[in-house]
Amino acid sequence: MAGATETHLWMHSIGVELDAGDAEGYRQKLVAALDAMGERAEVLAGEIALDLPEFTAHDKSHSDAIWVLADLISGADLTLTPSEAFVFGAAVLLHDLGMASAAYVEGPGAIKEEPRWSDAIASVLRQTTGEIPSREAIANPDPEVAEAATRQVLRELHAEHAERLATARWEDKNGNEYALLESPELRESLGPVIGRIAHSHWWSVSELGERLGTELGASPGAPASWTIRPLLIACLLRLADASHLDGSRAPRFLRLLRDPAGEAGRHWDFQERLAQPYRRDDRIVFTGTAFSADDAEAWWLCADTLAMVDREFRSVDSLLADCGQPRLAIRGVAGAENLEALASLIPTDDWMPVDARVQVSDVVHLVEQLGGRELYGSKPEVPLRELVQNASDSVRARRVVDDCSDDWGSVTVAVGEADADGRRWLEVLDTGVGMSREVLASHLLDFGRSFWDSRQVVEEFPGLLASGFQPTGRFGIGFFSVFMWSDDVDVVSRRYEAAKSDTNVLEFRGGVAKRPLLRPAQPAEQLREPGTRVRIMLDAESVWRLGLDPDEPTTILRDLCAWLAPALDVDLYVQASKDRLLAVGADDWKEMPMEQLAARIALRPVRRSGAFPPEDEEGESVDGVEDGPDGEAEEVDDEAGFNALGRLARPLKDENGKTVGRLAMLAPEFESAVTVVGGLRATALTSLSGVLLARATTASRNSGVPLVSLDGLAAWASEQARTVAEMDGVDYLEVARLVWVCDGELGELPIARTDDGLLSRDEARRWAETREKITVASALELRNLENVGPVELSDGVVAVDTIQPYMALSGMLEESRDRTVEDWPVSLRGDPLELMHDAALVSAFADAVGQAWGVERQALLAQIPAEPVSSRTIGRRNGNAVAADAWVWERPASPSD
Repeated sequence: MAGATETHLWMHSIGVELDAGDAEGYRQKLVAALDAMGERAEVLAGEIALDLPEFTAHDKSHSDAIWVLADLISGADLTLTPSEAFVFGAAVLLHDLGMASAAYVEGPGAIKEEPRWSDAIASVLRQTTGEIPSREAIANPDPEVAEAATRQVLRELHAEHAERLATARWEDKNGNEYALLESPELRESLGPVIGRIAHSHWWSVSELGERLGTELGASPGAPASWTIRPLLIACLLRLADASHLDGSRAPRFLRLLRDPAGEAGRHWDFQERLAQPYRRDDRIVFTGTAFSADDAEAWWLCADTLAMVDREFRSVDSLLADCGQPRLAIRGVAGAENLEALASLIPTDDWMPVDARVQVSDVVHLVEQLGGRELYGSKPEVPLRELVQNASDSVRARRVVDDCSDDWGSVTVAVGEADADGRRWLEVLDTGVGMSREVLASHLLDFGRSFWDSRQVVEEFPGLLASGFQPTGRFGIGFFSVFMWSDDVDVVSRRYEAAKSDTNVLEFRGGVAKRPLLRPAQPAEQLREPGTRVRIMLDAESVWRLGLDPDEPTTILRDLCAWLAPALDVDLYVQASKDRLLAVGADDWKEMPMEQLAARIALRPVRRSGAFPPEDEEGESVDGVEDGPDGEAEEVDDEAGFNALGRLARPLKDENGKTVGRLAMLAPEFESAVTVVGGLRATALTSLSGVLLARATTASRNSGVPLVSLDGLAAWASEQARTVAEMDGVDYLEVARLVWVCDGELGELPIARTDDGLLSRDEARRWAETREKITVASALELRNLENVGPVELSDGVVAVDTIQPYMALSGMLEESRDRTVEDWPVSLRGDPLELMHDAALVSAFADAVGQAWGVERQALLAQIPAEPVSSRTIGRRNGNAVAADAWVWERPASPSD
């Protein structure tokens, strides 16, 4: 404790020798206990480097430096009682010891029993892969992931664990007990406050005032005047710890031994250049040696760190003043708010510190643009989709944290009566986890950052990430789409474990341009059940754009919600007046009759009347509301098609055997297949009927890559091929094209057309065996030619599909600009194909010809011309020759020839 004993704080408190008596005896007891505690803490502090070698020094030199800096910060006018000095010194020794796994009494393995350890595994996996990890991946992490998670937990819980260490006891195999604070009397009387203060350096400044008292009475055995001011001591520890940034914290030889990299390395870079700080007036002054251009990142990290320390000083000063506590001598960091002034203290070498980072000067404008039509277009249903998505995420989270069943919870979309101006309130109410006041005031309004990706989610809902919880929201912008509808929005929320009276309201009156009002809910606003209600005032135009018919709003709203969320795993209700209807049952898409699912997906609901059709500047109808003839929705009559869907519809599985889709490889004459993200529609698929679960690839979630594995897709496609081959009146070539691109087995399905009719692979092989050359034409070009009449193919001519295969499933993806999506399902096969035709039906035909002729399939595919070739006669129509672009494959000469 050499560093401590030379300070004013020590010498004028616990270091003052008293006249003989009880007070002197108690003082000596405190000094001895602190010395003994320091010896054991030094041993434990040495273990920190084993777990966190990239961190700067946390050894005895750090503890001594905190005393010296606290002395500088407090000034000569502040004195502590001996008990306060003891509590301060003990908290200094403890505050970082939780960073060592050895500090866990049960052993280093106890870290894995912490609730946050699994959350940390999930966090590391998500940072590494960019994907939400499965429960299996979380339960069985690689050693590197486990090590990273352990480091993360040690860092996050070190302050919390420091509080436990104040009263912790170890026991050896012989039953001998050890403790950092050996005296049972001191451990019982002062251990709790020491632990809270050690813990407090990790709290926010506002929490200090809420969780620590301003004064405690003297402990038993101490003079009555030796009171303790926990808030004051905690502030001293907090500021001194934050201010220890000089070279003593980052010795160069130690840096050479540990060789930290990345962000940690930059911390060592700037700290080793800083001299010990000094006081000038009410500022702490840091100086240092020059930073070269190569070390510019370290200089900027230094500047950012000092700005953070400056904010700490200012906040603490305000807190102490507000609480009637002595204010400290230092209240800020010199140069923290002025780069030029800071550069005069911590110089740069041949470069100027100009803060030229990318920044957003008009956040409101950005939110208005990217949170609305610039991102989502003019689609009027987007805010409803985003609100249902957020509500569903909240319900899914509640299932985990409140131990509810997998089908528990609901989302309700309700509309109120129209007022005289045609306006209506629309509400989306969920029974989810709800939001605390802090989340309402911060994360909900943090544009571009999802709450589910933040560290706050671990604080609010421990264990949620580790559960494998997979939120649909990933980008933190969906909520802001509501301002496409209205500037008047209320968010009413009650956390799942909170009382009804703890409901809070975030009230917007003026959109994002004005500050919202956060207030306790009035009795009439309080939620009977936990969850969240978002309430938006729709003007008459927004009501019309959504298609809400004044005569039957519930029916239209039900159909619209079902169209938007065809595969939701949460019960979705709609309500208008007293009518409440189920729009989507949780996961009902897996078992419901296929014709109902196809109809749900197919047509966006429309209003029944043409009332109030606003027009744009050119007098044309505004996009977004689809009317049938005379404003009526067209009826769909395709009984035969629906019967076929019922025969063909089959589930699709991912690599873990989980159902991630339900499809039939036929479709009625209207769009009836979609990918869904979080149960909500993302993109349309062609030539199919049903649903594929997908992951979002864009912030607007209007495109998604299906989750089905290649094996699962191939198994489904092979089964479809067998079933379709037994059906009549089917476009077999179209089905074969889909089966082949999905890597399925074609079986008896035809793959090409000749003058002999349609040929399967086996039939194509036998057909090729009798020919020395084959003229190959594009099936697509032949279909175009037959728009004006049937064509009879010539002998030796084959029409086969040469279209790039991914177009079969994703050629009509809505607004997709993502190559991963556009190339699906070919992208499931891994590396890009060497030849563009390799997964088209022409590849299956080339394989059959190659078997007949004894050549490799790729050798034949390589002969397909990249550009159109001279037209060749491929057949006749009404006795007249028909020509098309085609090429010729010739059987190679045999060796005997």
